[in-house]
Amino acid sequence: MEDTEVREVTTSAAKTNDPDGRRMQLLNYGIQTSIKKCLSAVRYARIEKVLSPIAQSSPEILKQIHKQMECQLQTNIMDEISSMFEEENISGLMNNLDKIIEETSLGPDEQAWRPSGDPSLDVLPHVYSTKLKERSSLEKILKEVEDKNRQLHEALRPRQQRLETLKKDVLKECQYWEEAAGAIPEDYKQKMEKFIRT
Repeated sequence: MEDTEVREVTTSAAKTNDPDGRRMQLLNYGIQTSIKKCLSAVRYARIEKVLSPIAQSSPEILKQIHKQMECQLQTNIMDEISSMFEEENISGLMNNLDKIIEETSLGPDEQAWRPSGDPSLDVLPHVYSTKLKERSSLEKILKEVEDKNRQLHEALRPRQQRLETLKKDVLKECQYWEEAAGAIPEDYKQKMEKFIRT
């Protein structure tokens, strides 16, 4: 029976061009139903039992007091809830929720996502964006390192060329001295070695 009442509330609100969405209407309906149940606990019999002297002397006045108390209590509760709704913008939030649900709702041919049973596969879509960020930052670091290496290589190239020319010069000098040493007669070499040792 409550489902039919809920449907009636939402359809009647839609007919009257209520600016509130379906969920806000359901919330209002639930609050009104709760208030009715709360107020039903404030029965005349209980008040009559507590205020039995007044009930015996003037029961009509007590009934009027009971009705006024019920009306005043309902008004106070509704005012408090309305002010809370305005302060927290509940109506706007519920209407936004309606829009989000409409935008993200699946079509008749689409299936909702369900876990596959393998957590490593299920977590892939969630970590994909993080992995992409990590990859881009690593690519940036790699590019910086490669640029630095290129600069160092370019700075070392003139030194390497200088060392190559020096090596060639030294080899030429060594070859020259070897040729000069080869031209000295053998007996003269022996005399020089004796002279150096003494």
